[in-house]
Amino acid sequence: MQINSNSDLFMAIEPLSETQQDEVILFLETAQAAPDMDALITSFDDVERTDHGVAFKVKGNYQHVTACVSLSFDKDSAIVVEIQCYI
Repeated sequence: MQINSNSDLFMAIEPLSETQQDEVILFLETAQAAPDMDALITSFDDVERTDHGVAFKVKGNYQHVTACVSLSFDKDSAIVVEIQCYI
């Protein structure tokens, strides 16, 4: 789901546990404050570079990924946030 507003964000992360929701919100707040993608990658263990930006894997336990938050840039250099839940 592409996130365009706070209501989209809350709807996308609703299936996650409260702890996992907090992780997503912390990641997005950190992304907003990070000077670049490299700084964001070094801030979290479960962030990796993708072809178009970065992806943060939210885990329910050590092995099970419950959601993925992707940040990329569109043609106008605006940040695009997408969240996929696997619950």
